[in-house]
This record gives sequence, structure tokens and C-alpha cells, in this order.
Amino acid sequence: MVPTVLGPAQLDRMKKMERHGYAKKVSTTNISCIPRDVFFCVLWMLPLKSVMKLKCVCKAWWLLVDEFIGLYLKRIKESYLDIIVFDQKRVSYDLVEGYIYSLSTGGVLETLMTLPFQITQGEGRNLCFMQSINGLICVAKHDQIKVCNPLTRQVVTLPVCPRPLYSNIKWLDRFRFGYNPLKDEYKVVKIFQSGLINSTLPPEKIKFDYAVCTLGSDPSWRKIKGPNCFSEIPFVYCNGSIYWIAGLHPDCWILEFDLENETFTSTSLPFVLDEHIELDSLAVMENRLCIVTFMDVDHSDDIDIWRMEDDGKWVMKSLELMISLENKKLKTFESS
Repeated sequence: MVPTVLGPAQLDRMKKMERHGYAKKVSTTNISCIPRDVFFCVLWMLPLKSVMKLKCVCKAWWLLVDEFIGLYLKRIKESYLDIIVFDQKRVSYDLVEGYIYSLSTGGVLETLMTLPFQITQGEGRNLCFMQSINGLICVAKHDQIKVCNPLTRQVVTLPVCPRPLYSNIKWLDRFRFGYNPLKDEYKVVKIFQSGLINSTLPPEKIKFDYAVCTLGSDPSWRKIKGPNCFSEIPFVYCNGSIYWIAGLHPDCWILEFDLENETFTSTSLPFVLDEHIELDSLAVMENRLCIVTFMDVDHSDDIDIWRMEDDGKWVMKSLELMISLENKKLKTFESS
């Protein structure tokens, strides 16, 4: 079940209705006399945003609407290919919109959500769309971070994360999004990089800071200690941890962030990078962390997939492509 988020005003309204006995009256008279299938048929004719508001009536309505959402998600999965498409467009000099689409079985793109982001002077307009986790999607642009549920149209905007005191105009943001199954909570990680690799500042002088925000009733940013190393933009989430490539080529490794303990762990690559190996991306296959690489030897187009087993060891499987790829680039993928 995709989690929903209620605001303080909605929770207060539910408590007031229960104190006055209104919730009990509604649940014992109106709800009990309406057949469930009839009730759900009425909900199907309403906009999903309006249906979500009905959860504030009383506990009985909350349970019924929650059951309806489960049926709604099941029907959606039968009609769509579980493929999410992202796009963005600058609509004015100070506004960019992010679009989230779903690809149906008939090949039609349906707009699920439109997210507006303000453009401030000196900032780029590119949005960072992150991996979808349990139906939730995180979209970020510098200080603006939004976590949304495209099916229920709910959006949670995170507070602005304070920048480090030494951060100047030459700084970069990196974002991570993950889920802690032990506590059923979602977290956003923000990485500050003060200084650019192509600037006059040497790499050893560039500093990195980390902050974490947990979604909930009181989201706030907490500074955490992390390694002082470069981080690639792509990342993958797998089994309660976030993984990404760290370091500078050819001195690279895998950095893991445990969402439960909020600690970092480094893992060596299962091979040595050289001029014949192109490290393309991390991936998740069969709920396991994988590395996808190209072997550029004698103009071959072989793909090596390294999969991490339960004991931490890597197992490699080589695939020979039947077609030739010119740029030899793959995007991070996930397969169940």
C-alpha cells in the first residue's frame, strides 16, 4: 500500500468530529446501510483527490477509502506497464514545470502530475527526477525538494536545507531518496559539494557535507558525517540502502548509505578499471545490487553484469549483444 500523508489540520478535524460524536453517528447509520460495492462504484466516479478528502470524515470512512485505494492501485497496475516517464519544460523566465507520465499498455502516455519549480537568478533549470520507490517519486531543484504520489496526487514539499557556511557560488547539489523498511519511513539525502572539479580549486580542497530529512509530521534536516569524496549523480535504492559510485576515475568504489543507521560503507569494485572497461551504471536485478559494464576489446559489444550475493561476493555474467552500440551507454534499470 502506498502511504499517504495527512496534515495537522486534517488530523485536528478528525479529533474534533470524534469528540462531538459525529464520527460515531456517521459510521453506525450511513456507512453500515450502504453496500460496499455500491459505495466503491460511487468513489470510482469521483476524482481521486476528492476521494482522499473523505478519509477525514471518520475512522469508518478512513478504512473504507483505504480499502478502495488498494483496489484502485491494483486496477492501475493492470492497465499500465509500470513505466514512468519524466519530462520538463520552462514555461516562463522564472518557472519550470516537471511532468510525470505513465505509459499504458496501449502505448499512450497519461499525465499523472505536473510539478512547478521556481527559477532563481544564477540557478539552472534542470530538475532531478529520482528513482520511484513504492510509488513515491522525489523531484528536486537546488533548495526545492518535493516528494509526490502520482496516483493520489499528493505532494509533500520539504523545508529548505541550510547550506554550509563556507558554501559559495561554486557549489553543487546531489540528491538521494530511499526507504527504511524497518521503521516504514522515507528519507531524502542531500550532498553539498563546495567547489567544482574544473575550477582552479584542487580536488583535495573541495569539501563535501551531508544532510538527511525524514518524511513525516515534523520533517527537518539533520547534518550527518560522511566521506569527503566525489559522488556520481545516478544512484539506486536496494533493500534499505542507497548505492552510488564514488571517487574519480580510475580510483572508484561503491558507496552505501544505510537508511536505518544513517551510516556510510565503502565497497570495492569487483574488477580493476582500465582503458578497456567502461563503468556505466549501477542497477537492481532480482532485488540485488548489480554493476553493468562494457568490455571494449577488439570492437566487441559484450556487457558484463556483476551481481552481489548475500555473502557480499560478486558473481559475473557476460552477455553478447546482437547489435552494435556506438556510444555504449546504458541507463540504470530495474528488473523484478
